Order: sequence, then structure tokens, then C-alpha cells
Amino acid sequence: LHTLLAQPGVRRFLCDDRELSREDVEEIQRTSAILYEMAGTGLWCMSEPGAEDRIVGVVGFMRFHEPPVSELIFAIDEAFWRRGMAVEAGRAMLGYARDALGWSVAQASTEIENQASVRTLRSLGFSEVYMMHGPVAPLRIFRRAL
Repeated sequence: LHTLLAQPGVRRFLCDDRELSREDVEEIQRTSAILYEMAGTGLWCMSEPGAEDRIVGVVGFMRFHEPPVSELIFAIDEAFWRRGMAVEAGRAMLGYARDALGWSVAQASTEIENQASVRTLRSLGFSEVYMMHGPVAPLRIFRRAL
């Protein structure tokens, strides 16, 4: 996971372009585990069939903003970009949120400049509902009915 989040294209928007230490990544993993225990959310690792020991991405729901809101997030290894993995994983997570968690609405956000994530969110049926100030740059907030 640390290797994935250290890639320049991944960390640019997901980590506000900050290089995460191994301790930072361990904290993300702990938070994900707590969210899973408390609410059934958190991050799931993605791998290719036959190579399950290599993480090529993560997808799931993490909590952001004040007050905290669960949002769909995804990160894909740069070597696997433009293969539709984020859309496929996103569809699976949205189905999980609807069927297993009983959610009726999902939310996601991305920095204003992250056009790849905007395209992915729109492919998943999200619509932009408003903008807000983020920690580093303005954020576009997206929602969709489940």
C-alpha cells in the first residue's frame, strides 16, 4: 500500500501531493480497519487474477470533512491506469453500499483539477452538487442515488 500511495500520480490528488511515511500508511490501514468494524466501510485492496499478492489499487469508503461523511475513494497503480479498473471497482463498492449497508445515496469528492477522477465519477453515475474549500485546493463534491 505504501508503494501504491508513493506513486507521484496517485499521491498528487489523493494525498495532496504529500509523500506519506510508512507510519502514515499504517494509520490509514488502522483507520480503515476501525471503519470496517464500526460501519462496514473502509478500504479494500485490488489485485489482478493470479497475482493476488500484488496490490494494484484500493477502493472503498473513508470518512472526510467536518462533520465526517463517508466518501467513495479509489487509487490505482499508475501502470494500470486507463483499463477501467476504477469504474469496475467503484460499481462493486456502490452495489455493496446499497445491498449490504442499505445506503440510498453515495458521495465522493475530488480536487478541481483531477479530471481523471471526475470522468470516473461521472461514468459511475455521480453528479456534481457543489464545491467547497479543501485542505489544499477547492473540492468538487459529487453524489448519486443508489
